[in-house]
Amino acid sequence: MERNVDLLIHHAQIVTMDAAFTQYRDATMAIRDGKIKDIGPTDQLEEYYRAPVRLDASGKLLMPGLVNAHTHAAMACLRGIADDLPLEEWLQHYIFPVEARALSPGFVSAGTFLALAEMLRAGTTLMNDMYYFLDEVIRCCESSGIRAVVSTALVDFPTPEFRNAAESMEWMDKKLLQYRDHPLVRVAVSPHAIYTCGEDTLKKAKSLADKHHAILHMHLAETRKEFDQCMETSGKSPVGYAAGLGLLDERTLAAHMVHLTEEDHDTVLRRKVGIAHLPESNLKLVSGLCPLERFILDGLFVGLGTDGVASNNNLDLFEEMQTASFMAKLRSGNPVSMPARSIVEMATLGGAKALGMDALTGSLEIGKSADCILINLNQPHLVPVYDIYSHIVYAMRGSDVDTVIIRGKMILQDKRILTFSEEEIMEKVRWIGKQLKPYSKNQHPRG
Repeated sequence: MERNVDLLIHHAQIVTMDAAFTQYRDATMAIRDGKIKDIGPTDQLEEYYRAPVRLDASGKLLMPGLVNAHTHAAMACLRGIADDLPLEEWLQHYIFPVEARALSPGFVSAGTFLALAEMLRAGTTLMNDMYYFLDEVIRCCESSGIRAVVSTALVDFPTPEFRNAAESMEWMDKKLLQYRDHPLVRVAVSPHAIYTCGEDTLKKAKSLADKHHAILHMHLAETRKEFDQCMETSGKSPVGYAAGLGLLDERTLAAHMVHLTEEDHDTVLRRKVGIAHLPESNLKLVSGLCPLERFILDGLFVGLGTDGVASNNNLDLFEEMQTASFMAKLRSGNPVSMPARSIVEMATLGGAKALGMDALTGSLEIGKSADCILINLNQPHLVPVYDIYSHIVYAMRGSDVDTVIIRGKMILQDKRILTFSEEEIMEKVRWIGKQLKPYSKNQHPRG
């Protein structure tokens, strides 16, 4: 076996999230050409491999990077602009009007970089993003080094980029081909929702996704109002309506999925729909309690997401893990519901599976991409350790992340981002915030 590698991480406690949930107390991981070459006990591997860079991870946890299964990164510029509102009012009276005024390549670039700084600092190595000005989002991902699935939100009204959804899809067709073999970025097709896209747009979006074997990513079954309106206009639930249009299959990722009938549960199970669970956004907007445990017990691929920070208001997946666990226990009335290990799996391999990327990332296994994070366990709130999964979900927070590695490249080291300037980005977003302040709920209340 080749003994020369690029990076050797040794003396780490490792949680692999492989099929056997393998753990190591004192282990070494060898990385070569961006992939995991070997994993095993330090006393067996440390001296076997030769590496120009050796990272002593004594007292640290090495685990897969987290997967943010649904977010709108550039909305970092809108954090706190309109809080404490129901979804429909939040969207129609504040978010959509502000976006119509403010959206530009510069806005999206600054907001995306700001979100990536926050996500990387909190251990996210893969995000699934839906927003606008896709070229800017991709440029930010390439510059930062994060792995991403990206898409432009398709809507049946003009945006600052396109006059209509048809124009947007024609452009997306080219982007899906252009980035088909990109090492970091994959492109998805994202009709925003059934209430912002008509039947024709939804069907054409699915056809476009099928043409390129891409993920179809959309909001679905999010609120009671959406459910009631869909029943009134079509006689079907949102899931039933989407299924009737042929939108739901194993390459569909549905975000939220809160309001479902018994028939809907059968539909998503039969069609193997992927789900992005967004606990904090659902709570804040009072969208409802997702039937998470049932999805997991049914064997569906469920990932964990933050949504955008305008409806969360942070991008910390550690916090999201804890909230997801508490919500599931409360909904079921059973403290055993969704134990910590299941939640960690959802935030790592589950998200990768929902995005169709589990052969590449989501767990630490030989041959997979070296997408991993290191967490310092030598902190008061992390001592002692009885159950590492319990610690990850109930005690850790994003600020505990010390190091982030993606495709074998060091992106965050000693809590410092190496690939772009956070200070420059924050200064740009501060300026954007000053321009948008007159349109905030605080300055311009309604009702």
